[in-house]
Amino acid sequence: MALVVQYESTHGNQAAVCGLREDADVVFDFDIGQVERVGIAAFDSPTVSEGERLFQKLLSDLVENQIPGLTNTGLFASHELRAGVPQRPDWQTQKALARSLLAHRGAGLLDALGYDVSPYRSAGFLLSTQDGPRRAVAVLVEDNEHFDRPSSRLNAESPVLYGLSMAQQQELPWLLLLRGTQLRLYSAKPQVGVGRKGQTETYVELDLALLDEDSATYLPLLFHAEALAPAGSVDEILQASANHVAALGARLRERIYTEAVPALAVAVASHMGAESEEKLEEAYHRTLVILFRLLFVAYAEDRGLLPYPGNPRYTRKALKTLAREFVDSPDEEFDANATDLWNDLLAVWRAINDGNEEWDVPAYNGGLFADDEHHPSGREISRMQLTNVEIGPALRALLVDTSDDGVFGPVDFRSLSVREFGTIYEGLLESSLSIAPTDLTLTKDKSFVPAKTSQKVEVPAGRVYFHNASGKRKATGSYFTKSFAVEHLLDTSLEPALTQHLDRLRALIDQGEEAKAAEAFFDFRVADLAMGSGHFLVAAIDRIERRLAAFLTEHRLPTVTEELERLAQVAREALGDQADQVEIETSMLLRRQIARRCIYGLDLNAMAVELARLGIWIHTFVPGLPMSALDHGLVAGNSLTGMATINQVLDVLDANRTPGQVSFFAEQIETTLEKARARLLRVGRTAEATKQEVHAAREAHAQALQEAEDAKALLDAAVAVQMGAIPLPMDPDQAIARGRSEEAREAVAAVRATHLLYQFPEVFLRPAGGFDVILGNPPWEKVRWEAAPYWVGVSPGLMALTDQAREKKIKKLRAERPLEAEREQQERQEREILQGLFKKAYTLRGGTHLELAQLMLERALRSLSRTGHLGLVLPRQSMVLAGWKKLRGHLVGSYDLSIVQGRNHSEWIFEEVHASYAVVLLSVGPRRQRTIKVGVARSPEEVHAVAADRNTYFTPNELETLSDTNVIPWLNKSEDRYIIDIMQSFPRISSGQGWIRASHDARWDFRGSGPDKRLVTSQDASGAWKVLMTRHVDAFTFDDEPHKQFVTDLLPLSELKRGVALTDGAFTLGAGHPLLIFRHPSRSDDSRTLIATALPETGYLHNKGSVHAIMHDITSSPTSRLALVGLLNTLTMDWWARRFVDRHVTSPIINQLRLPAWDSDGIATAAAITGSLLSRGGSTRLAGGIDVTDRHQGTDSVELLAELERLTLRGFGLQHHDLEVIAQDFSTTGLSPELRTALNLGKGTPQ
Repeated sequence: MALVVQYESTHGNQAAVCGLREDADVVFDFDIGQVERVGIAAFDSPTVSEGERLFQKLLSDLVENQIPGLTNTGLFASHELRAGVPQRPDWQTQKALARSLLAHRGAGLLDALGYDVSPYRSAGFLLSTQDGPRRAVAVLVEDNEHFDRPSSRLNAESPVLYGLSMAQQQELPWLLLLRGTQLRLYSAKPQVGVGRKGQTETYVELDLALLDEDSATYLPLLFHAEALAPAGSVDEILQASANHVAALGARLRERIYTEAVPALAVAVASHMGAESEEKLEEAYHRTLVILFRLLFVAYAEDRGLLPYPGNPRYTRKALKTLAREFVDSPDEEFDANATDLWNDLLAVWRAINDGNEEWDVPAYNGGLFADDEHHPSGREISRMQLTNVEIGPALRALLVDTSDDGVFGPVDFRSLSVREFGTIYEGLLESSLSIAPTDLTLTKDKSFVPAKTSQKVEVPAGRVYFHNASGKRKATGSYFTKSFAVEHLLDTSLEPALTQHLDRLRALIDQGEEAKAAEAFFDFRVADLAMGSGHFLVAAIDRIERRLAAFLTEHRLPTVTEELERLAQVAREALGDQADQVEIETSMLLRRQIARRCIYGLDLNAMAVELARLGIWIHTFVPGLPMSALDHGLVAGNSLTGMATINQVLDVLDANRTPGQVSFFAEQIETTLEKARARLLRVGRTAEATKQEVHAAREAHAQALQEAEDAKALLDAAVAVQMGAIPLPMDPDQAIARGRSEEAREAVAAVRATHLLYQFPEVFLRPAGGFDVILGNPPWEKVRWEAAPYWVGVSPGLMALTDQAREKKIKKLRAERPLEAEREQQERQEREILQGLFKKAYTLRGGTHLELAQLMLERALRSLSRTGHLGLVLPRQSMVLAGWKKLRGHLVGSYDLSIVQGRNHSEWIFEEVHASYAVVLLSVGPRRQRTIKVGVARSPEEVHAVAADRNTYFTPNELETLSDTNVIPWLNKSEDRYIIDIMQSFPRISSGQGWIRASHDARWDFRGSGPDKRLVTSQDASGAWKVLMTRHVDAFTFDDEPHKQFVTDLLPLSELKRGVALTDGAFTLGAGHPLLIFRHPSRSDDSRTLIATALPETGYLHNKGSVHAIMHDITSSPTSRLALVGLLNTLTMDWWARRFVDRHVTSPIINQLRLPAWDSDGIATAAAITGSLLSRGGSTRLAGGIDVTDRHQGTDSVELLAELERLTLRGFGLQHHDLEVIAQDFSTTGLSPELRTALNLGKGTPQ
């Protein structure tokens, strides 16, 4: 029973309401009209329980200042609906339209909303705009049916699943459900919705009986045919919601990084008395545990996963209640002696972990909230007592927000995607705690540096402070993958794999094998081998749920349905009195089981693993059910150092086996792991419906791993052999014994080896053998040790120093800080051990520095099933550098590829990453069409366009003709392919088949670790030769920037026999030394990429890493050498190089440059033009004794360049319209207006 008391106030007639529960609080100051409408709607409900549920919800809406009759669950931003939409210019006109709609119901309402309605299937309708295309599906729900529960009328499917299935079949974007006075709008696209959870839980609802005259305006704005048209009001409100949520998330991250975490971390460290680096690391870990517990509770309350505001006892302790108190008392100071805030938090966390019947909180379990002996950090947190002044500011920073329009209120976590966790985590991962060695201040870019006398001290000496790896305090993670990239890889990798899986299930059903189809229903395995916060996996769960749910609407599988029905029943029993107030839809249960049985991930960082579990728990959370045991699929460990497949083990332990030969090692591994696999499959089939079942699943998993100890010992032995820790065993028994030895255990522990084969036998012992899909954005850094990031925590401001000063400072720090120096040495040795292991374990790597992304790609390819798909974010260098050529060769020869390339201009791919970074979205599938699909994008919208149709296609043979290393070219538009095809038919300069033979040369290396460093000095002297840096080389000339290295003693140069000759007492560069030099560091989007000139006979040398050379055939003529210098400075040759360059003009790029078909006259003309341009640049006599003069006096240099360009075009058989395509690659900086005019080209684009 509810009690309503009317009373007079200064605002007129108002009402006080006491809710339906015995312990309900009395709430005052309701509008009497609103309460009357709520009461009428509740009494009109078909059942008592539904009426109670409606009454409770509507009262909650009034308390939370929501709009009665409007329910938004993640489709839009609630703030935008409340504050933004009423400010729309069409609000008043739509209000007038709304009055005419309110009296309509059912099919009549669809007509009134402007749709052309066509019946579809037995209970659906297809909706079109007036005389326009179809936009939606509608289902009319009967009064005795529920939106979320199976209906016999709909083939035992819920109306929402039934409707979504129809929308997906018809490829329509929207679903409308109508039931009496209620309307719901769902998106049929898995990526739509700012706070999206799953398709069935992301919608907006209107109840016409509860809307007042003003709020009825939402009806036409959200449900009218014109609203759902492309660029209609629904799209506009979605975009405004996305903008609001992006700003909300950015503000939240900023407060977490600059207010919540720093203050909380310092408080935790203080309570621990943390002074050593080890204790500071533990303090930071505990801080993150506290932070993500708070985030979980905040999300769960806003999403209705915890009983706020339904249960008054819980509500009194809720974070949302606390947020409202902060809003009401924004200036309240926190008590330095009280601990009630902390005690309330501990109570809530205990309830989530263990359950609390009085609060209607079931035992949700989950390691994040555990405080037993297996979770020492959690145990110590439970023993802490933070005061209000220590925890209060962090809570306020986390829970309240001032929006861009100045509204101060609680953070709307429901509008934030769970992927926001990932963005927060990425920045936290780059951060840590340190003790200030001296007083510190902040620079403009938020870097901590030692404070000078006149500067403000931000951190006093000896205090703990919070910073990232660069010594900065910032609120972003550099390489967090944005949603558009995730969605693209899901479209191109996960979706095709799901189609294969569902085709297999259909085939089994068609063969009458329904039991096998049910057994195989969840046998679809998706992994991220460096998952971070689980961003890709959360998105994958939604896609899998959508496809599996649609499949179940078409194909009944009783075993699967019974499992889901049992889960629903257990959840309702656990919820007790709250059961009728919670919607439990089949797809929610399906998503939970997908997370348990289909999803796998690894990460080195234990907190990342906890966070990934947390994100997936929230995303798959079903009220009333415990959190699933995700610790089998989501694992902390190194996916690169262990054994992935049996073949990989045999390559180490049984390397001399012949094809088809039975291996005793393989037999031993398979026999042992098969027992574990069988047990794990049984675990997977359990529903984990209760906390007891979850614990039983964990115990069974532990038992399975124990049963597979012999196999693990064999795998450990293989790793230990690669590391040189143990000798090669002769048989399986000896391998098991040696794998259990102390030497092997220490070696394996040192590299944190995680054997995928042992960890996931149910994946790798399947007939297909491996993951169906591997997704992710692997780390890109090199394996080698770098000292600066390590020492920046000890010495703030280190990264701001020059390279030379930084090296000097680090050397001094090592002498002054022996403990840190010892740890640095330990970490360096760990990296060296990894390098040694990787060089033996990875066969497709290049000879360059080891890169983690390169290793991760090879590991992923080896871990795929025979028909598996792969979707990774990789650096562009993976498509061009020689160190990746074996991997590219394997990819091109074994798979179909889809490649989207983009450069990070305006940070559209990664935030706070340099614009020069180029990125690849690589999708790999089984080899069927033998195609490589290549596209370039400049925005998220272009990624979608490229995925649809803007691609260029290559065959493996065509790529081989472009280069020896299967380089994937950068093509901006379809016309590029035509020019590529023309030019690739001409000879390479290194082939000897053209008018000159030449090849890349980097014979001089004067760098710090180079072999010729001993020959140079930093002091100039009379007669010294200058060592060129990149900036010194310009087209046909040299820049007069100061030089930093000099060769004062030239005799050792000549003694090396590298082309420096001593003739008549003078040192010169002879014909055996390169003439042509060019800039080595140069990007494909610089104003010009190929920038070349000629070396004088004396005075200058090129230097590896800065300026490289092209060495001509010694028999070539001076004329052809000069012509080659001119050719490299043409737009046409530059355009060709830009197709293959990333950030350096490398040896393979130079060697595969094409030569135009110039006859002797053409060569002579090019040489003469080049000589004139070199002469005008200051050259007189060149290497090899070639004299140059200006033979074109009176002719402008621009006209000479134009003639050289036209000569090149004719030599390649290209036309003027091809030059127009080429010119589009260059800004006005790289192609001057004067040269454009001379070549009869358009104006171009400024830069």
